Amino acid sequence: MKLQNIFKISASLGSLASAVIAPLSASAVQYNSNTIYKVQGTNGPEIYVSAAPGTRAEFDMGQVDRPAARLAGNCGEVRINPPRGGTFEFVKAAGQTIDPSTLPTQLLPSCRSGSFSEPRTENFKTPEGRIILVGYTPGQAVAIATPRAVTRRATVNGCGFARIRSSSTFTLPASFSYMGTEYTVASLPDAGKPPVCRSTTGNGGARVYTGYIPANW
Repeated sequence: MKLQNIFKISASLGSLASAVIAPLSASAVQYNSNTIYKVQGTNGPEIYVSAAPGTRAEFDMGQVDRPAARLAGNCGEVRINPPRGGTFEFVKAAGQTIDPSTLPTQLLPSCRSGSFSEPRTENFKTPEGRIILVGYTPGQAVAIATPRAVTRRATVNGCGFARIRSSSTFTLPASFSYMGTEYTVASLPDAGKPPVCRSTTGNGGARVYTGYIPANW
């Protein structure tokens, strides 16, 4: 990939944020004036954001599944406690998606000798918001998934850009929010090739950052 130099700036070690924000904020790496763009990486699209060097870029990735396993109780019930201060938008169990808002509200009967004191043949929720799934074999391990909010943060480098990408434990969702604005990955401008930031130690221990962009930008 052919690169072209776009700027060079130096900053004292240990004072990156205060030293480089002013001179580099106007030179933060943008693609065709876009502050957010994407590049196709080895493991899928990678999101780049242009911002003041040394700041933190925060991406709201929305709700993703949090897998877990629950053992069915003596009456074949699976109990799922609600999150603090709220309710789940959905629950997945044994491959099915369950909307808690559609479940009837009932008390959880006592369980004696493998049977509830009052029949419960359908999934329900308790007045406290606990979700009760029924019809499983006592002691059975049931795979469930509940949604959780995911936020990704990245420190903007000395050249004025940060990157978010998939990893072995995280996959970029189809959409996300940055600074209150919603984006879809598919609609982001495709820069083709990524910018590059190099750093060296200059005179007096100052850190020198040199930014490069592809020649065809």
